[in-house]
Amino acid sequence: MNFSMIKNVVARGSLVIGALALMGTIGCATDDEMAVDETGGSEVVASAQSELSQNEICYSPYVDEYQAQEWKFYGDSPWVNSWSWYSTYNEYAHKYLKYFQQNYGPDMYFYESSLFNFKYERYGGGDVHYGDKVAIRFGNWGYLYYAPQPNGYGYDVRFSNYPKYEWEIHGGQYGWKVPSNYKVSIHNEYRHDYMVYCQRNYGIFLSWASECHETQDHGRYFHGAYCN
Repeated sequence: MNFSMIKNVVARGSLVIGALALMGTIGCATDDEMAVDETGGSEVVASAQSELSQNEICYSPYVDEYQAQEWKFYGDSPWVNSWSWYSTYNEYAHKYLKYFQQNYGPDMYFYESSLFNFKYERYGGGDVHYGDKVAIRFGNWGYLYYAPQPNGYGYDVRFSNYPKYEWEIHGGQYGWKVPSNYKVSIHNEYRHDYMVYCQRNYGIFLSWASECHETQDHGRYFHGAYCN
């Protein structure tokens, strides 16, 4: 099956990549009970999975920089600043990030209801601009930072008690202020990669763009046993 055939099976029209449309869908069977709620429960996703071979999945493109612009920061101010709290919304999950204890990876989960539980603190304070180094504070749980895990389970992010200025907001002209309620991407300086929604077996459905194969809703994270 080629990708044009896949598109006919699962096209839902939610992803446009410039003039190039590479569209497909794969389902994710998971033993993680909490992860089941995150998938959105689509019969189309499940049926499309059976239509895809491993080669078609593993050699599909990874999520690119443009696609990674999938986050919105909902707040009361027109511009993102260092002192306000924001609801962090993902366009592919159609849900917000909230706290939930996980066995693997950071204690986060996607929920449908919003909560002002994130701060994007610019180094030096003030308004946040595209390309500024920022620390991402998640409620009272701490600051997100890149922490690779040797077992490969869960998203490679943990919490720190101290600000970690290792993130940048991309998606606009560097130096311009970041508007609230506008699609942006979240880049980690140490990982040199973008945080994206991506289905996986363990923990919250997050991954890095370079490790998530591009399909409808970014498909799923493939690791080791799935793709070489």
